[in-house]
Parts: sequence; C-alpha cells; structure tokens
Amino acid sequence: MRVELPQSRLPSLYRDFRPLKDLNPDGYEANISTWRDYLLERYINSSNKITLSIGTKFLQGLTYEVYGVPKSIDIVIDAFVSEGNLVPIELFYRDRMCTDNAKPGLWKWIKSWKGSTNLYRSRKDETNFYLKEDEFVIKKKLEKEYQRFYELLKRDIFTKASSITDLVFTKNEFITGETLGPFFATYNEEATNIFLYFLENYKHVIASKDNVIKIVAPEVEDVISRFSKDITEDDLRIASVKAGILNINKQITRLRKEINEYNVKLKDPEFNELPKKVRIEYKQASLLSEKHLSRLLKFQNNLAEVRSQIDTSITNAVLVQTLAQSNEVIKSINKYIGSTEKVEKICWTKSKRGMTAPKS
Repeated sequence: MRVELPQSRLPSLYRDFRPLKDLNPDGYEANISTWRDYLLERYINSSNKITLSIGTKFLQGLTYEVYGVPKSIDIVIDAFVSEGNLVPIELFYRDRMCTDNAKPGLWKWIKSWKGSTNLYRSRKDETNFYLKEDEFVIKKKLEKEYQRFYELLKRDIFTKASSITDLVFTKNEFITGETLGPFFATYNEEATNIFLYFLENYKHVIASKDNVIKIVAPEVEDVISRFSKDITEDDLRIASVKAGILNINKQITRLRKEINEYNVKLKDPEFNELPKKVRIEYKQASLLSEKHLSRLLKFQNNLAEVRSQIDTSITNAVLVQTLAQSNEVIKSINKYIGSTEKVEKICWTKSKRGMTAPKS
C-alpha cells in the first residue's frame, strides 16, 4: 500500500518541529516516524537506485503548495545516517561503511570521521533551502543489489570458470558483456563506479587496475590459486587479448553486414543504369570489404589460438611467453583495423554517393 502523508498532520510535519523534542517528545517521534516511512517508500525503497542525493532539489521535490518545504526533514535524514541506512559518500569511499558481515557499529566510524562525538548533520543553515548538497549510499539497497549480482556470478562465472581468461576482463567487457551487462544496464556511470568499489573494497570479490578487472572471490580459488590476486602485467595482456577478440568479432560482424548490403545493391536492376565509373568504384569497394573480411578472419583465428594457449598453459613461464607473443599480434591487429576503417569509410562514402548519382 502506498504511504501518503496524513492530511490532518501536514501542518505539524511541515513546520519546524525541532522544539517538540523537549515540548512534546511523542509528537516529535511521531513526525520523524511518519517522514521516515514516507521517504523510505518514495526515495529509498522505490527503485534499484543505490544512492540518494539531498539538497535544494530534494527539498523542492517535497514542497507542498500550502506549507512550502518541510522545515525539519534534516532530522529524518540525520536519523537514517546515524542508524546506518544512509552512508555519506565520503565515508563510503574511505571504506568506513559497515557491511552486513562487519562487527563495528556505525557510531564508531562517524566518530572517527568527525574526530569528535558529533554525529553527521545534513542541515547547513537556517535558510529556506537549508540542506547541504550531499549524496549517500543506500546501504540496504546496495547489499540487496549485491545479492542479486552474486547470484549472477555464482550461476554464470563461479560454476563455469576453468581458466584465468574466464576471470580477467577489461572494465568495459565486465560491465557491458553478455553475462553481467544486463545487471549494469540500469546503472549510470556513478552508480557503476560505486558498485565496483563496493565489490573490490568491501566484498573483496574483484581486484582492479588500469581499467582491468579480475575476479578473485574465494569461489574461484581453485582456478586462481597459482596466480596473483593483484592485477599483474599478465592480466593486462590477457584483458588485451580478450578485448582484441571482441573487437575483431565486432569488425567481422560489421563487414559481413556491409558485404551483404553491397551484394543486394549489386543485384539491383537500377545498378546497371549508373555511370560506368560509379559501378567500378562500387564493385571495388565490395571486393575491398571481402578482402578485409578474409584478413580479419585470419586474425580472429590467431587470437583464438592465443587464447587457447593461455587457457592450456601448464606453467607461468609458458603463460608469460604466450602473452609476450600476443602483444605484437594485438598491436598489428589494432593498427590494421584502424587503417582499414579509414579506407572503408572513404570507399563506402564514394559508393553511396555513386548510387545517388545521375544516370548516364
């Protein structure tokens, strides 16, 4: 059932009810409880967002035409923080958030952060828009999202990983790939970075460096036991090989689509009515795409062989040697793809222009 603010209590809820703490403690607690329930449903538990922002915009969203902005919502925000439901983003990135499996209480890290016994205060002054511009991690939501994420890891990675290549990713592959991409699809960049930080620094499921992520959870210990749990140069190269394979596959898909479009247009009855020069250029562009596709298929096989060698490396020495060789392969592939795209773009532009040229 949707929680709404009771009409009969709006005057009390929207006024500055801080004095009620001494004058009417029951009324004071009742106001906090009502606002708590309302904020939980409307802002904290209503979506998969793992953060909450406060400030002027937040107050404007709570504005009531007759009463204006709530004058004491800071008390409710502060209560959420003191209970650990909301964690100031600054503290989160200082590794001060207590997770479900942590012993210390929230009070401990707030005290150490402030250097005194003063709790967090969301009020900055006594103006109409009195809230600080601040952001919080929603702790329970983050933990809930982690459970959903963990189930994906367990189902699609923990039970299937058989090689180090199954555990090392570029950041882009990790958050957009077929396995975990759907999870991150609803996250913006900030939420993604918060969640990745949580995975690495609180749950110790991943390690990261230079846009490379490695899964190091205890569940994959049998695979990763002979490798470092830190990101190494070998990991960077493995991620590069995998990124190269993804890039090659993407280019091959694009070329096959282009070749198919060329073939369709070459069979179009109107094609023979184009100027001879245009027809020649168009056929040359089609042949060039087929030539590039053939070359990329060879590169694809080369990288597939490199990955296979990595997967079957018996010793670290063999792995290092394989990765050293792959480095030059990746460089030559990237260089070739870059030059190929420039040439194809010119040919494709000329051929498209030709298809709209006046008939001879």
